[in-house]
Amino acid sequence: MAQETDVKIEAGKEPGVVGPLRTGTSIADAFILQYYEGTPINKIGWGRIKDEKQLADLVSIKEYYNSVVFSAPVVAKAVSANLVKALAGSFGEQQPKFTFLVGHDSNVASLFSALGVKPYHLPHQLETTPIGGKVVFQRWRNNASNKALLKVEYVYQSTEQLATSAPLNRANPPQHVTLTFSECPTNDKGFCPFEDFEKITKALTQ
Repeated sequence: MAQETDVKIEAGKEPGVVGPLRTGTSIADAFILQYYEGTPINKIGWGRIKDEKQLADLVSIKEYYNSVVFSAPVVAKAVSANLVKALAGSFGEQQPKFTFLVGHDSNVASLFSALGVKPYHLPHQLETTPIGGKVVFQRWRNNASNKALLKVEYVYQSTEQLATSAPLNRANPPQHVTLTFSECPTNDKGFCPFEDFEKITKALTQ
């Protein structure tokens, strides 16, 4: 008998899901972590996962869970409000040169949805929010125009780098892609006007 999935959204609480989607996500997460810990792919799930295609199918369950629970625009705005405030307040002449914030894949999913990050693909990685990934927000200045610019990159380890615990160095660097926004036009070098980014964060924190 098919079971229903229920999404629970309550004021002041993190969104939640009960039912087969939640159960499937927990199982998929365990098997993905088993692979990242170095278990050969054909030994995952008591030998029932045969290849990367089947592992990718498991990843898709977890990805769908994040999109349902944390990426809906209204939910994402509410869930990521404090994070957006911290992010917006970390820039400026009186702020530290470097700010480090730690969170989960759910935080990344809700933040990206709220900010309007366009769909992206991480080469050599099955997930869109892999464990240990870093979202790097960089503020630059164009000396010619004296305009502030923003560049956002996702820095992460490939599936193989995670599974083999390979040391990261110049010979084996982490992967990275440049992210783009719906409301902050990006040029061919991956920069968008910082003032446009400020408009996005201001709208989210009012």
